[in-house]
Order: sequence, then structure tokens, then C-alpha cells
Amino acid sequence: MSFSNIHRHGELFGKIMEARKPTQLPSNWEDTGTGNHDFDQYDTPQSRWLAIQSDDGDVLASLRLTPTTAQSGVYSYMIRDAQKGLLEDVPKDLLFEDAPVDEGTWEMTRANLKPGMFGVDRDVVRYRLLQQLSETAKTEKIAKFVALLPTNWKSWALDHDFKIKPAGRVWRVGGRDLQAHILSVG
Repeated sequence: MSFSNIHRHGELFGKIMEARKPTQLPSNWEDTGTGNHDFDQYDTPQSRWLAIQSDDGDVLASLRLTPTTAQSGVYSYMIRDAQKGLLEDVPKDLLFEDAPVDEGTWEMTRANLKPGMFGVDRDVVRYRLLQQLSETAKTEKIAKFVALLPTNWKSWALDHDFKIKPAGRVWRVGGRDLQAHILSVG
């Protein structure tokens, strides 16, 4: 979903923002959303959102994609802005190297799965989300993603055409271990 086709998806954008809120904010972070929604300066017209919904419309999983060439005011994309010191609560050393700025590289952040899913249900939802990611990579001509993800995402990407490698240190935040990764497509 993008700003150019958001009107075709009814309430999905709001549901994505609502679904990701309980999975995103450590208790010591400032709440960037409004009400029950998680929304920040990187949810811009340049971004794309992927979501898997249940038959009754609940968001089971979602993530945000932003081109590494994005610019919105003083902001570019989250990992790069952290490295530049623009994000007070995010470490500058998330990546081992300089954050990329390249048309074929997009950032993947705000990935989440609905809490309480287990076993086969969780595996199916993860598989469908990565399938959407693979399709989006082809459509948008994305060669790789720089991603801030839970450390257990390494095993997810193996089920698809992604080569994944750690690209930064593990960062413990809100009881979760996050790490920057590079996901190369195909």
C-alpha cells in the first residue's frame, strides 16, 4: 500500500498503525502516535506498507518500507537518521558501515506480528508477509533492504529468496533484541 493507492484499501492504513503500536514502543520512549496508533515522521508518501490481514480484517503482520533516497524535511530514513544523531533514543552505531543512500536499497522497519499467534498460524503469516516483500522488491526494483528487525528474523528470510546478513550490533530495547540486517533479494 502506498499514498497513491491508500484510498483503495479502506481502513487498512489506520489498522496497520493501530496493530503496530503495542509491539513498537518501549516504556521509556516518547509516544509518537496519537491515541491507539503508532505514527512517526517516517510514515511519509515515499513509504510503502505491507500487511497481512485475517478474514475478518485484523492486521496479523505488517511492516514499513522506505527508499534510502527518501527526504522529508530534515529526515531521510530512520536508520540513517539515527546514525546522523537525529534520533535521541536510537543508538548512532546501529550499522557497522555508513547507512546506504541508493535507489535500489530500501529501509524495512516497524515489522510486527500480532501478539498471541503461535505455531503454524504464525509461520503462515510470516511466510505470506515475506512473499509480499519479495513481490514488492520485484515491483519497486529493490535489490536489497537495510532493516532494523528482531534478531530472530534471520530464520524467516531463509524460506524465501533473501540472503540475510547482520549489518550492525544487537540493540536491546523494550525487552527485545533488535539488529540491523542487509537482506539481498534473489
